[in-house]
Amino acid sequence: MSSEGLKMAYGRCLIGRRSKKKLCDPRRKRRMTYPEAARELRVSENWLRAHIMELPHGKIGKFVYFTENDLECIDEMFHREPIVQSARPVTRHPLAELKPSSRSRPGASPSS
Repeated sequence: MSSEGLKMAYGRCLIGRRSKKKLCDPRRKRRMTYPEAARELRVSENWLRAHIMELPHGKIGKFVYFTENDLECIDEMFHREPIVQSARPVTRHPLAELKPSSRSRPGASPSS
């Protein structure tokens, strides 16, 4: 792929024509390794490695890295809001209305 194609494909860092300085997106401040990203996300490094195919990340050659934006995306992927249930009216339990029978049972001794 040509250098122009790389610029368009990634869209993250562009090389300025005049100053030849690297202009980077401020959201992508630095690249983090597996241990750094795991510490930031508070998960194990093994968990990150096991789920790498499902997680946003970057790769240069065989080296995998995570940006702050990637970590924010991962956090949003696994974020859950509590389910708010509608308030049910408080009612007595159906068995609370049962009363002992006044009939005598066979074989039971009379109460004294």
